[in-house]
Amino acid sequence: KLFQGKIKERKEKNIEIFYLPEYSPHPDIIEILRRFMKYERTDSGAYESRKTPVAYVEDVMINFGKKYRIDFV
Repeated sequence: KLFQGKIKERKEKNIEIFYLPEYSPHPDIIEILRRFMKYERTDSGAYESRKTPVAYVEDVMINFGKKYRIDFV
């Protein structure tokens, strides 16, 4: 009841509350990218130090579409 009561208050502040489905059979783009980075392109050297995984993620994000591609085959 408390949550339901806040919906109108938030709508007046231009904040929209909406319900998401529990499960979506089609992953969104960020989920596809996360899965790509986790399973397809991570090499054994990606975990050599604490900085290496961060550098790897940054490299994929910067070079996605150029150096890194997802092929839906």
